[in-house]
Amino acid sequence: MNEAIGTDWLAERLPSPTAKDLAADLGQLIKHGEIPPGARLPPVRDLAAVLGVSPATVSSAWQRLRARDVLVGGGRSGMQVAGAPTTPRPVRYQSEGDFGSGLRFDLKLSAPDPALLPDPMAVLATLPRPADLNDYTRTRIVETLDRAARAEWPYPARSLMTANGGYEALMITLNTFIQPGDIVLVEDPSTARMLDIIDLTGARTVHLERDAEGILPSALRSALSARPTALVLQPSLHNALGVAMTAGRRDALAAVLAGTEMLIIEDDGFGPLVDGPIHTLSATAPEQSVYIRSYSKSHGPDLRLAILEGPAAVIDRISDYRQYGSAWSSRILQECLAAMLTSSEIRRGVQRAAATYDRRRAALESALRARGLDVPTVRGMNIWLPVVNERFAMVTLAAHGIAVMSGSRFGATAATDHIRISASTLRDAQTAEVADALTRAVAGPGKR
Repeated sequence: MNEAIGTDWLAERLPSPTAKDLAADLGQLIKHGEIPPGARLPPVRDLAAVLGVSPATVSSAWQRLRARDVLVGGGRSGMQVAGAPTTPRPVRYQSEGDFGSGLRFDLKLSAPDPALLPDPMAVLATLPRPADLNDYTRTRIVETLDRAARAEWPYPARSLMTANGGYEALMITLNTFIQPGDIVLVEDPSTARMLDIIDLTGARTVHLERDAEGILPSALRSALSARPTALVLQPSLHNALGVAMTAGRRDALAAVLAGTEMLIIEDDGFGPLVDGPIHTLSATAPEQSVYIRSYSKSHGPDLRLAILEGPAAVIDRISDYRQYGSAWSSRILQECLAAMLTSSEIRRGVQRAAATYDRRRAALESALRARGLDVPTVRGMNIWLPVVNERFAMVTLAAHGIAVMSGSRFGATAATDHIRISASTLRDAQTAEVADALTRAVAGPGKR
């Protein structure tokens, strides 16, 4: 079916001139079968002229439906109906295959080893009853956590609020400031969940080339001509590259961004597991940046806590948007994290965990080099490994009961033909076997 929908016919069935209502009305026509899958929509300018609205209004409406996989295509070929609206889901992040009982080494998720995390139950048992327990007051961040977080923040903190994890923090920030059709700049590669969340907003993603020091200033400068609304990057330890932005690159990017009004969103997914200075743009762009620090990997995913930091006016807007949902994070869990951050014993435990992750990753790096692979020395939990053929590598590893993440889920050009291996739970006795399988997978078909 490749029927072209008439401009006048469609215009008669789209009574409201706003982008939101145009998208809703067209979605209903598709949902109820009045416009079949495969049908081609009229050119945006032609429909806009008949409706008496701007082409940008129609384009914005179509972008809303494109984000729901209702429409496909664009450009000279025009928009085409893909099908009825679907439930949004994080396509990139979803599991790659069902291993069943055949999974022996789960190296897919960049997740902490539960054995290395502090025990929140033991900490909770020592805490006094919160005075505002079960009160419906919307507390952005409790005083004890505010003080503890500021004491270990990478730079002098501005306004703080909590969210239920780093990716929720990213989602509510993007939904506060991003409209369908906006352009969001990201690093190439970026995390799969980050890209899924940006797609959900209906924004258009532009991938910026980067190296071991960070985004290339030339790539950022070129992208500014597209009038982007936001830049999302990882200034601390990069997931999946295992490198951090340098001070020199931070300063070069800050010079490119000087005079722009683009929102800068910095995602720090490793938090206190990273020792040493973090060179962040948020310290150089005090009026247009948000810094998100997650405590899931360092202190435990069941705390469900991240902290957003930024100018008061920006944090106020994010907090207002959050009133649609949970509105605030559990004060019980906030008090628990505050106690953890101020405990010298737990701080030492976090440092030991970081050293263990480095050791496990370094052991796998060393084993791969011993087998003839050129593997750079990085930091943290993950190894970003180039392969001759990504699909061959994934199938080969699956045959050995090893799950990893395919690089194509992480972005555009730079992510093609890579895999990401998380060594955070890999024990010493398992390293040689995994390295043997990885060596075979990297070589590609036809190689021994």
